[in-house]
Amino acid sequence: MTCSSERGCPLCGARHEAEVVRPDGRQVARCDACGLWYVRSMAAGKHPASTLASPDPDGSVRVTRLAVLAGGLKNKRLLSLGHEDAEFLEGVRRQGAAVARNSASGLFDVVVTGNLLGVAEEPLAVFEDAVRALRPRGLLLTLSQNGGAGSKCWAGFRCDLDQLQYFSSRTIGLLAQRYGCGIEHLETLGFAVQREEIGGSGMAREFLRGMRAGRSLLTSRPRDPRAGDHWLLAILRIGG
Repeated sequence: MTCSSERGCPLCGARHEAEVVRPDGRQVARCDACGLWYVRSMAAGKHPASTLASPDPDGSVRVTRLAVLAGGLKNKRLLSLGHEDAEFLEGVRRQGAAVARNSASGLFDVVVTGNLLGVAEEPLAVFEDAVRALRPRGLLLTLSQNGGAGSKCWAGFRCDLDQLQYFSSRTIGLLAQRYGCGIEHLETLGFAVQREEIGGSGMAREFLRGMRAGRSLLTSRPRDPRAGDHWLLAILRIGG
């Protein structure tokens, strides 16, 4: 991205002063009204070599939550927008769902946005496309990086640098209200930061540990993917 334009909140359009500069040089602001952090400066930044990559949470967790709320996935039509991990797609297929990638093929029982809401310059357009593709009482599953985890202390918050906005539970609630959806499920997911992902000196690791205000981000053993709060999983029902 080469433009140097500035943007307001992608949900309400209000403009805010930058509060944080990411490692790639892009400015990040917070909209308290909408409950999200967003990239304010669209100037292209340098992607640091040490960027932390956050793996998607266990796909089986999402499959299980979705199957319960949908009353089973057998013969259900599912539209996958954006990128979804192979584990999740294979899981819904094993349960009998017919997966499509193109919304032109009619209405669907389930629409999954993947992480598209976080990386799209116009997330509202993505959300509206998803809603339009759903049958009445259909389910919309979204997965976004949890801006609520950084609302009180950005330091130590794992912000993947491909994201343009970081949603919170308040953001999801506002979207549900605006588009006439009911929130069927809301959950935080995600692994803690692993030692091998941090790198650097022991002093640097201790610095990151302290900046998290007493909450350790470092662990020597893998944790349950449901134990963290890096991702925000929401399942909405149209007309709920």
